[in-house]
Amino acid sequence: MPDLGEPPESPDGILPGLFAVQIMVAVPGGAWRTKQQFKDLFEKSGFRLEKVVHTGTNLSAMEFGLAP
Repeated sequence: MPDLGEPPESPDGILPGLFAVQIMVAVPGGAWRTKQQFKDLFEKSGFRLEKVVHTGTNLSAMEFGLAP
């Protein structure tokens, strides 16, 4: 999900929230998370966000590495 202040629509015109609903239905324990929430979750686990790769669709990839 986009963070507050980010565009609610992907470049392909699809709302990421629609995909998030599919994940929540298909994956037990699935939840909506923003980029900041993923960042906080991984930092608590000893990782840091290194890069977000925008694919031009409603999906992005997040690259995390071990925190120093």
